[in-house]
Amino acid sequence: MFCPRCGQKPASNAVRFCASCGMRLDGVAHLVANEGILPTQTAPVPATPTLKQREMRKGAKILISSFISFPLFAALCAIPENLAPLIVPITLFIAGVCWMLYARLFCEDRPTITQKVLPTETYAQPVYFPPAQASQLPPPPLKQQKSNHHTVSSNTLRVSS
Repeated sequence: MFCPRCGQKPASNAVRFCASCGMRLDGVAHLVANEGILPTQTAPVPATPTLKQREMRKGAKILISSFISFPLFAALCAIPENLAPLIVPITLFIAGVCWMLYARLFCEDRPTITQKVLPTETYAQPVYFPPAQASQLPPPPLKQQKSNHHTVSSNTLRVSS
């Protein structure tokens, strides 16, 4: 095996870095051992809950909130000896059970698939103009010729030899 960057042969195949250029060689040894085929690494895809599972969890959260709120509202009922405040946890309990029942009966149990939406707009072809004709171009600018007239400063700056 040789270093792919500088071409120097390492002292042994167990060397991890090239002594000349410092390139890591452990990946190169793997490529040479597998005839140039890279290992495929697949990242674990987290399982997304289905619509039915998400809605069942919402119903369970509402149901649990009724159990948590019951002692608070029961304490409120004990003071004036009125059962009206218990209507809140009872309503939460019924709502949670109904939510879970609805999710169980009517929600789909297949995972939701997210699709990439590709743009549907079409791109216009570029407009090509025909080559310009010689008659359409403006005439080239005239070169200014040196004039032989002298100015006051040209005589004073001239070095005589």
